[in-house]
Amino acid sequence: MTTTIYLVDDDDAVRESLAASLTSVGFSVQAFSTPDELLLRPPSDRRGCIVTDHDLAGMTGLDLATELARRDVRLPIILMSGRPTSEIDRRARHLGVRAVLQKPFTRDQLVAAIRTSVENS
Repeated sequence: MTTTIYLVDDDDAVRESLAASLTSVGFSVQAFSTPDELLLRPPSDRRGCIVTDHDLAGMTGLDLATELARRDVRLPIILMSGRPTSEIDRRARHLGVRAVLQKPFTRDQLVAAIRTSVENS
């Protein structure tokens, strides 16, 4: 069974690069430029993972995690941040975010975080 990655990043180049990279290692990727796009079509796949940037227009990645929990979407979440802080880490743990990856990170680091998150969900 293929794991679906629901990728949210408002930077077109980053989103396209990550989607191509994740597809190249065998994941199915659905990419969204805004959290609202994802919320309009919430994930229904039970074997998947949400990978979201933290710094998004209109809503942070943690706000998205809060809204997904409110909607009872139980997929693991990985948060990407160029400026992680102890407050972001604390809130992420409280919300059940599986990993906070500091940019820049390697494809291998992201893939490992995804596989660990999916296996432990």
